[in-house]
Amino acid sequence: MFTTPEKQFESWHDLIEPMCRYCDARLQAISTKILQVHFALTYAMIGTPARREGEHGGVIQLEPLLGISPIAGEDDWLDGAASAFEALRRHLEEQGVAVLDGISALQLLHKYDDRESLSYGFPGVRVADVCNSELVLMREDNDLAPNSGYEIARGDEMTCWAQLELAMKDHSNKEVRLDGDAWRIGNGRYVWDLVTLHPGDYYPRLTNRRLNKEDSGRLFRRYQLANRTLSGQVKYHEVNKTLAYLTSPMETYRVDLHRVLLALAKVGHTWESICNLLEAEQELVPELPMGIVISLVEQLKMKNPNDIFARPSRAEMVRIDDDTILRALLPRVDTIRFQLGAFVPEHAKPTIREAVEDLADSLRVRNLTASGTLFSHISSDDQLPQLVYGQDGEELRLKLEELGLILYASVLPHLFPMEGMSERLPAMENVAPYAFGNSLYLLIEALDDGKAGSADRSPL
Repeated sequence: MFTTPEKQFESWHDLIEPMCRYCDARLQAISTKILQVHFALTYAMIGTPARREGEHGGVIQLEPLLGISPIAGEDDWLDGAASAFEALRRHLEEQGVAVLDGISALQLLHKYDDRESLSYGFPGVRVADVCNSELVLMREDNDLAPNSGYEIARGDEMTCWAQLELAMKDHSNKEVRLDGDAWRIGNGRYVWDLVTLHPGDYYPRLTNRRLNKEDSGRLFRRYQLANRTLSGQVKYHEVNKTLAYLTSPMETYRVDLHRVLLALAKVGHTWESICNLLEAEQELVPELPMGIVISLVEQLKMKNPNDIFARPSRAEMVRIDDDTILRALLPRVDTIRFQLGAFVPEHAKPTIREAVEDLADSLRVRNLTASGTLFSHISSDDQLPQLVYGQDGEELRLKLEELGLILYASVLPHLFPMEGMSERLPAMENVAPYAFGNSLYLLIEALDDGKAGSADRSPL
């Protein structure tokens, strides 16, 4: 067990020496050559990836070493962090001691920081966005047709490097070389993006920046160092990168007041009486605290607990004209719900159901694999690469486009009943009635300007 005393520092520069010292001690004490940095909204964590005891495959969790958080909680607390972590990286990687994973997004955001544009409402990024940023590796063989390729991987640098090697393991020519802003493997051309999700009410806005020759080259050199340090055994330890967006419940959620009032009347309650029962002082407003929402679902015995959440209007959803946002969302949702506009032709509905169910099935396999529930006995060398899921959203979009339909997307909270779980997991006491997750909510409309967006929708 590693313990580090709590101590305050004046600057990130003052943290460099202690970070190097503690990292050296951890690396000397355990058999690993990988350190990982995880950034959240209010803290940064340095640790070592470790598989859960007794598991051959599946989830590898971060064994914490150092936690860093701001004293006063300022938004700019990460200013100066990039140079400190670069000093730690050089201390570890340039000497071949270990790989420092999870810092590339921070370094790129430090370089591209454009908070002045953000203050005027223009697209931009800042260092604090690191908790919602990741690298995306794309294969684009035609450099004259940007965004014409397909996704290989997304996440931190080691996940992307390992997924690249997993994707090319059957290639006869595995030599990776630098070619301008791209990496080349045989005839394959691979490019890097930095993608940042800016959380919104129902869907995130994306900022996407293609890495230039300098940044791609710097990442390439680190990849070469990692291969030497790890003796050519670059393996991923985090299938889906954990971002702050969609990781935990928000404080409040918008509810469907009409459904709430109907459910109250059905069980013989008014809003005042249910608040008395819950011993809560809460006005009946569209935005309710998460605790009140859970208590309402329990007391109202709603057949589908997720009916309590208000669905967004079409104007509050994002139109899917390519799969960029779907690729960012699918690794971070647990299930899929969809609804049809009133003018979707009847003959198209079976095809739509099948297409959405195919996407939902693939998502289930993806999530079970990422959690270690499925294929846990298979070594990482034999796992399916992430690219097998990369086209899922685009396949759905193209199928709907062939039918003359438009796709809109958003994210809704999703409650999973825990009924019966206490029997299967007897060690768990006072288990919460619902597990919290997220659903990808899709609206499918007919391509008709005079009719699309009608309030008359048919749920399926």
